[in-house]
Amino acid sequence: MTFLFRFLTLIIALALTGCASRPTDDQLSKVDFGPPPANYKEKVTAYLRRNLKDPDSLKDLDVLPPVKAFYRDNLYASNEYGWFSMVSFNAKNGFGGYGGKKEYFALFGPSGEISRWCPLEQVSMESGAFGNGQHYIGLVK
Repeated sequence: MTFLFRFLTLIIALALTGCASRPTDDQLSKVDFGPPPANYKEKVTAYLRRNLKDPDSLKDLDVLPPVKAFYRDNLYASNEYGWFSMVSFNAKNGFGGYGGKKEYFALFGPSGEISRWCPLEQVSMESGAFGNGQHYIGLVK
């Protein structure tokens, strides 16, 4: 329930973010987001199995359906467009113990593959809040 509450809070905050750097409706109408990834859960699972220290330790995986979004790595970077999905899971750390559930976001690019992966704690909802590894995500209607 906490994961769903945090997700809904993030979605509302992102939806209410009205920043000068947000693309205009005209710009967004010209963007190719690609189709929504139909097998997003399988793609996230495959990504984690390739990147975890102990892929067999993956448990408690939750992947929410993707929504249209844009992403910016820093204040000076250009926007990347695709489908944003929240991911939560538990897996063994480098010491062999479970560290508790962690939350991430995955951005699926127009090709339908994961193009960005970032811990949720590094996501900013305000475009001017870059620094300390912050990333900016905005939702698209």
